[in-house]
Amino acid sequence: MDHKLRKVVYMSLAGLLLAVLLFMFGITISHNSLFVDGVYYVLTLALLIITLIMLKNNRKVYKKALLSYLMGIDVFFIVLTTLYMGINHF
Repeated sequence: MDHKLRKVVYMSLAGLLLAVLLFMFGITISHNSLFVDGVYYVLTLALLIITLIMLKNNRKVYKKALLSYLMGIDVFFIVLTTLYMGINHF
């Protein structure tokens, strides 16, 4: 695996992990407060979308199936956090 591709994979996995941990921390301290959950949701969504854009741009260069797989995981987490907000607050 190319060194630059390895760096892209590590950065995308780090972004996904950070977004998930941030959202879990927000859920833990919010006690179903819409404002606090909303702030953590926006931060998490921004981080996930940035990671998705990074993967999309690098997929054009490297054309690896691994990047498509990571994009799918990223979309899954976006849908999962959106479902949480929709079910618990609306």
